[in-house]
Amino acid sequence: EVLQTLQDALGNLITTEGISQEQLDVWQARPLAGGFELPPTPQSKMWIDTLCFSGLKVNIWAHVDLMTLRPSIRRTLRAFVAGSKSFNVSGAQLKLKPKTFRDVSAIGSDLAKCYVFSIVKAAGSIIRSCTLFEIPVTFVWFMAQGASGIMLTLDFLVHHASDILEVATLDQEYMRGNSSARAHDDEEVVGLRSGLGVAGNHVVKGLWHLGDIVRLPVQGARRYGVGGFLKGLCRGVVGVVLKPAVEVGLSVRAVARAASMEFESLKERVPLGCRRRLPRVMYPGGAIRDYDVEAAKIAKCLRLATFPAGTSTKDQHFIQQIRGDVHEQLLISQIGVPPETQRTVMVLTGSKLCLLEIEVKGGRITVSLKWGLKIIEVKQVSATGEGVTIQGEVVEQELRGVGASRSVAASGLAGRIASLAPRRGTVVRRIVKVEYKIPCSEAARIQEIFRILRPLQSLGCIVHLPK
Repeated sequence: EVLQTLQDALGNLITTEGISQEQLDVWQARPLAGGFELPPTPQSKMWIDTLCFSGLKVNIWAHVDLMTLRPSIRRTLRAFVAGSKSFNVSGAQLKLKPKTFRDVSAIGSDLAKCYVFSIVKAAGSIIRSCTLFEIPVTFVWFMAQGASGIMLTLDFLVHHASDILEVATLDQEYMRGNSSARAHDDEEVVGLRSGLGVAGNHVVKGLWHLGDIVRLPVQGARRYGVGGFLKGLCRGVVGVVLKPAVEVGLSVRAVARAASMEFESLKERVPLGCRRRLPRVMYPGGAIRDYDVEAAKIAKCLRLATFPAGTSTKDQHFIQQIRGDVHEQLLISQIGVPPETQRTVMVLTGSKLCLLEIEVKGGRITVSLKWGLKIIEVKQVSATGEGVTIQGEVVEQELRGVGASRSVAASGLAGRIASLAPRRGTVVRRIVKVEYKIPCSEAARIQEIFRILRPLQSLGCIVHLPK
């Protein structure tokens, strides 16, 4: 009874419905064979309800030194950039406007569809700003200039040839009519279309003059009889040969002048006026040095710069004096990227040494004076951990003894006369020691500063050369 009770209680735990004990024994003796295969992974897909794109603006400035490329590639590219050793992209721009996207499933394709015009425009900006197509532009410009010169030469030759043929017609009325017609044609021809119109009129006139061989003898016979007939016949024979030739010449002249105007217009549309590089810096004394890009940029900024608000009259006068007398210039530091930059520049002239700050922002160039000294005031130059220290002695003048006489109040006519009278004072001169810094941490830049300032030793300045 006890065993029956246990079997009834544990029967549901020992046996399972649908699987017999024999099957369990078989599985125990011979387990299932073969690897377990994972089901295929479902493709993941991302959906975005709302995507807010804030926009993007990228200014592209690039410089590639062609001399570092392989010879085969270098020779090919140099043929396109007028033999230059570098390839430049100056100021290309990629600009994407802000936009909100709804129910986005493929971010890349949706952005590409929306901004395809902006991307194409950016590619055009890169092509327009690079130096790759300067040779074709130059070729087109010179071709247009040559064609314009040829057309003008043809106009000159046809003009004088027509004059000779016109005189040979012996027809005074025809010559007078052509004289006024030419003045009208010169005003009428302003382009290719008007030139073709004027040329067509002259062709029609030439065909009309083919009938002179009949028309002129008849007119002469009506007016003067047989003598007029013979005279009209002679004029008609000459006119039927020469007058169409004159009209053809005038039509060719009109087309040549119109074509010359079109070629001149093409020259103006071709952007050949942009320089491949900035003008070379011309130093005093006629010295010619190796071309320096940074020096050319600094010289241009210094020439075009204005003064920021709050610049004192003394600083403005100092900067005006150094603009046309720059002997040496050195870029100390630069913050930002073109077209918005802030440069710190050391400038040495024939009589002054100064540190300037040139800022380019929003298309406006400003220059401010950080410090400035006369060369004779520079006494010592030394290198420190923060850069280069300039020590100098400045002579300051002070007028004393004037304030006391002005403090006396005056009234009436006597007071006015006394105020106009010259006051005596004493000019006191004193020497003030000053110290200025050229912040610089690069060893090569510090060496360059000392190279520029080394000639000051001849004026008594102590220059401690860095080791």
